[in-house]
Amino acid sequence: MYVETRQGHLQYFAPNARIRIGDSKAYPNPRAMFHAHDFAGPGLIYKDDLVSVTAFENCHFAHGADAARDAQDKSYALRFQTPDQVVVFSGDTGRCPGLEVFAKDADLLVHEVIDLPLIEKAMRSELPPEAAEGLMRHMVDEHTTAEDVGRLAEASKVRKVVLTHVIPGRSEPDSVYTDAAKKHYSGPVVVARDLMVF
Repeated sequence: MYVETRQGHLQYFAPNARIRIGDSKAYPNPRAMFHAHDFAGPGLIYKDDLVSVTAFENCHFAHGADAARDAQDKSYALRFQTPDQVVVFSGDTGRCPGLEVFAKDADLLVHEVIDLPLIEKAMRSELPPEAAEGLMRHMVDEHTTAEDVGRLAEASKVRKVVLTHVIPGRSEPDSVYTDAAKKHYSGPVVVARDLMVF
């Protein structure tokens, strides 16, 4: 899956890269910058002397009797362990009891977030009713509200939360998400923005 993603990405950017390299021989070739690493499932997926990376299958894809999913459709949370920091990325996920243990004592939890009333309002005004209905089921079952992120963070005793993959993420203030998470979590919560440094 990652090899296919890498090839698709390189193909997509090929015209741009060709032009840039034509303008300047010092421009880096994207083929030298993307290093895909396939992994077959949960567990330790990478380790060197600076970092170990562990994958955990999260709860993004429903596999119930009425779910139109293939068994190979999977989504993973990743835990990066360095000598002095632990960073956990939730990946796309719904409420997932196993994440509590996976994120335990992390210094930083980077977690996706959704505001259901705002996304429902947007979808109901922009999509046909049957499309909105199906997408709302997906949003409710396979994504996470800020309050649920706060509950997870408090139970896991993480030191800081960064909310990302913000849905709907339009013009609403960050406080829509941070205030909801803080109802259940006593630590710092921020909404991720491009180029932030932690």
